[in-house]
Amino acid sequence: MTIYKAVHFEYIYNGFKSMDREVFHFCLLASENTIKKRIEKRGNTYDAWYQQHTKAGVATFNESRFQEHIETDHRETEEIIEIILRKTSGSMYKLPLQHT
Repeated sequence: MTIYKAVHFEYIYNGFKSMDREVFHFCLLASENTIKKRIEKRGNTYDAWYQQHTKAGVATFNESRFQEHIETDHRETEEIIEIILRKTSGSMYKLPLQHT
């Protein structure tokens, strides 16, 4: 889920925290160029709406409230999953990972 407006982020994040004290938050970062390529790869046109939201998100996600950052420009999905699993391995909750 992409939430770059602080008030929305805080509302959702705090809502999760009120239900479960152990909430993990990761901000997957990519350059505007990478985001454009990904949008076009899935068959969408990188139009004005995408451009506006991409610029706003890229600029906002460097704020500290959006920690913990994971750079994704040159990573495959599996590598990102493994990074997240390593960072959550001390969690009291263990989710089974099924590879298909």
